[in-house]
Amino acid sequence: MNTSTKIVIDTSSLLDFFKYYQFDRDNEDNEIYEKLIAFLNIKITSKEIIIIDKVYAELYDTKDYIKLFKKIVEKKIESTTSFINAVKQLSSTVYDNIKENSKKFINIDKAILDSKIDDYENKNADLYLIEYCSKLKSENKEVILITEESKKEDKLLPKIPTLCRLKGITCENLPYLLFKHYKDELKFYLEIRN
Repeated sequence: MNTSTKIVIDTSSLLDFFKYYQFDRDNEDNEIYEKLIAFLNIKITSKEIIIIDKVYAELYDTKDYIKLFKKIVEKKIESTTSFINAVKQLSSTVYDNIKENSKKFINIDKAILDSKIDDYENKNADLYLIEYCSKLKSENKEVILITEESKKEDKLLPKIPTLCRLKGITCENLPYLLFKHYKDELKFYLEIRN
């Protein structure tokens, strides 16, 4: 693991973290889960793992553990307000692909397409994640964007892996982060008792 590597994490990965790596979260003795949350918090506090404001806003789940996580990290969120122009530029760069992809969807009219593009540019975290990673790369920082989004390019709007390829950003998933990148810091094992 390279401690100078910046990990920028997508909403899908955070939600999957809580969904699949819950272990003993709901048990009275939830030592493993608490250790994972503490580990994640340390990495976020040190800015090794970065959560941007758009991702934070997408964590709207009402489950207690999501609310608690949001409370823990709320003051550690990175703002993306300075990226609005870069996001508009990136969106215009991929606009031709979006128009071409829209032909594959039979019942999509211009108003629906325009609404989806507006949400993509203004509400969705994807383009902001890409531009945040681009900023880090321009500062000569090694960066990995973590997402669970599909690498297939058959979507109306380009997904994070497609945008990462376009911008030369390393894109990986949550199992990579936990079991490869942090393999020296996190050890997982299963003990079967008879």
